[in-house]
Amino acid sequence: MEPARGWRGADLEARLKAIAAEIAGFGVDLTSDERLHTTKLRQGGERIVELLERLATQYSLTLSGLPITGMVNDLALAHQVRPLASQA
Repeated sequence: MEPARGWRGADLEARLKAIAAEIAGFGVDLTSDERLHTTKLRQGGERIVELLERLATQYSLTLSGLPITGMVNDLALAHQVRPLASQA
């Protein structure tokens, strides 16, 4: 893949580092041990979250300790940042 027009190796790398610094405040740095012990969505879990959203909407269900909207928003965010994470 070629760099964008007008961006050369060192310039592109410097810009990417600047962008990473700009968005770093929105994330959390984890140690390798913390990363190992974080809760991870199981394979196929995305379908379950989508099913929960449909059922909760269809039957007007709410759970005070388990907001469906929060899970759906987290899933949407995960989809958005996945390309960035795969390039890291």
